[in-house]
Amino acid sequence: MILERQEEFPTQTGSSQLFFQEIDNGCMRNYAYEEMSSTSELFEIKLESLLSTTSKLAIETYTTELAKLFTEVHWAREFFTDASSLTTLKQLVPYYKEIQTLLINEKYDECDTFLGHLRTELLTDVLLVGLLRLTYSKRDKIPSWQTLKEKAIEELDIRKYDGSVLLSGI
Repeated sequence: MILERQEEFPTQTGSSQLFFQEIDNGCMRNYAYEEMSSTSELFEIKLESLLSTTSKLAIETYTTELAKLFTEVHWAREFFTDASSLTTLKQLVPYYKEIQTLLINEKYDECDTFLGHLRTELLTDVLLVGLLRLTYSKRDKIPSWQTLKEKAIEELDIRKYDGSVLLSGI
């Protein structure tokens, strides 16, 4: 990891905002944290997108909570990157095992952060149903579970499936 620059800027609220940039494993990450506030953001720019000949720049914005999850749960970042293309059992099983391990180890906060940041429109049909079924037994310990279920039903309906039928029994 290379810490490239660190600066402090005044904000409109009178507190200061700390900004720094690091380069690590092919990614340039820009962090902004405002003192006296619980808000902070992580902006991630993939360096390969800067070097490519296309004009499309890959920039992701994460909450501090999700950025923390990425550091504590090694497979989470890769899952979020690959989620829209995970369709086969061979691709899904490693992630399902990792999620199951979180549940077995009672890491409900991490599981809640993970499920709470999923964007249903980016998940494959298999994942929309599979993640809810996988985490169903611990749904009472995962506050974001019910919201994910509601969003999944809406998304499945948009895709011309009957979300209520596909998720019946859970």
